Amino acid sequence: MSFSLTAHNTTYLYHFGEAVTFRRPGMADRDIVAVVNRGEPVAMQENGLLLTAQLTVWVRNSQTSTTDDTYGGISATELDTTRDTLSLPLRAGGLATERRIIAIIEQDAGGLLLGVA
Repeated sequence: MSFSLTAHNTTYLYHFGEAVTFRRPGMADRDIVAVVNRGEPVAMQENGLLLTAQLTVWVRNSQTSTTDDTYGGISATELDTTRDTLSLPLRAGGLATERRIIAIIEQDAGGLLLGVA
């Protein structure tokens, strides 16, 4: 199932987006707007005793910040899933914590759906 929102990405961000911070070592932090899907906690260990948040995050496929345009984004060509992070709350309205971007789940010209751990 495709998650393409190329034609409607600004409307989607306007209605459902929240402020997050993109961090990459050695570069300035970038404030962007993203749609955060907070799923059920998942087990990190086989015995199921340690849980972590299951997050997917949709951002514009654009190398800009909210200073440059209203929503900002992350370009697929700049993303490094071995070290880049997002600072975002684990619960809506909570305190932001730094979480690693672990995968690009889907992408198109308009946006990226990211797996975040």
